[in-house]
Amino acid sequence: MLGIAGRCWQSCLASLRFGVLNVAVDVSVFTLSFQFLHLPLIASNIVAWLVAVTGSYAMNTKITFGRETGGALSIGRYLRFAASGVFGVIVGTTVLVLLSRYTNVPVAKLGSIIAGFGVNFSMSHFIVFRGRRNGPAGISM
Repeated sequence: MLGIAGRCWQSCLASLRFGVLNVAVDVSVFTLSFQFLHLPLIASNIVAWLVAVTGSYAMNTKITFGRETGGALSIGRYLRFAASGVFGVIVGTTVLVLLSRYTNVPVAKLGSIIAGFGVNFSMSHFIVFRGRRNGPAGISM
């Protein structure tokens, strides 16, 4: 039986597997927005995040945190997931803007993805997809 650190590590590894797909979506939408639609840097990053967050929620619900959620999609959990991601997109966008002043945009975007992943995984693991708590008579809360 794994302790909390072991379960956290397993969830992190599963999240990394699907993170590759999410990064591809993020970078593709960001590149399309920034290079081809000529949206500003911050707007491009937010558009990319909005597109990626829905796919990420579905993968997390069904696979990464499937045991905690029973694999069931939920509007309430989706809104919590998106809300928890706001902190990650703020951190990521801040890193993107700051790094883009000192390096090229693709390198800055990579730094923002790394920073955002750390924040988003922590928020998902400890807030959105935390284990079920049972109330009186085993009722899920």
